[in-house]
Amino acid sequence: MYWIYGSVLLTLLLIAWEDYKFRAVHWWLFLLLFLGLGISSFLKFGLNISLERTGGNTLFVVSQLVCLTAYFSLKNKQFVNVLGGYFGSGDLCFLIAISIYFSFFSFILFYILSLLMVILITLILKVSKLSMGEKIPLAGYQAIFLFAFMLLEFTWPGRIYGSQLLEI
Repeated sequence: MYWIYGSVLLTLLLIAWEDYKFRAVHWWLFLLLFLGLGISSFLKFGLNISLERTGGNTLFVVSQLVCLTAYFSLKNKQFVNVLGGYFGSGDLCFLIAISIYFSFFSFILFYILSLLMVILITLILKVSKLSMGEKIPLAGYQAIFLFAFMLLEFTWPGRIYGSQLLEI
């Protein structure tokens, strides 16, 4: 189990590095992340719960994209593909890759907290004039956030687990 955990942490660091450095991530890193988190989830909860979580969380992400598309399309009075500039396909792949790891409420909590963290980091970088352009490495920042969360989870076993964070 430790090698799975280690490979997931290494994959998260690679995603963060590639997204920050190149503003693009190799697709196979998302697949590797999904497989690592999927194996971890499967071993802890079984196939049915893992698939149920993936489906619910992916549905949430897709509904977010539909809402963003509707909002920007109405605002611009023409159809706007949000994956064309507002939200990267790598960001979508990252969220789908981690969907198997979290329960629904934990996923929403992670999503909101990571977006708030990204906003804070982006503002700090813009104010300090360290910003590297208009594109924000969202998947990279979220990968760092998940890395830190999983490190906490590893150091405090039994107290925190991403998929059990907000079980109701």
